[in-house]
Amino acid sequence: MSYFEISLWGALLALVVALFITLIRFMYGPTFMDRVVTFDLMTANLIGIITLYAIVSDDELLLDIALVLAMIGFFSITAFAYYIKKRINK
Repeated sequence: MSYFEISLWGALLALVVALFITLIRFMYGPTFMDRVVTFDLMTANLIGIITLYAIVSDDELLLDIALVLAMIGFFSITAFAYYIKKRINK
């Protein structure tokens, strides 16, 4: 096992820990907006986890899954911001 693979597994472990910490924040966030921001951060963590695992396992299909997840996360946050803007302007 090379140093590069060890560093990839270390980064993967760090992202998994960050995902669990973010999940705790998502469950106990004091406001709805905190939960929305935390959901976006969880999406980013999942994209990083999937990407690193794709590199480790040499599976290119996982990169397509990470790309679709990134698009869904972007569009969901954009739609939510549009909804909040319309709600505030009324």
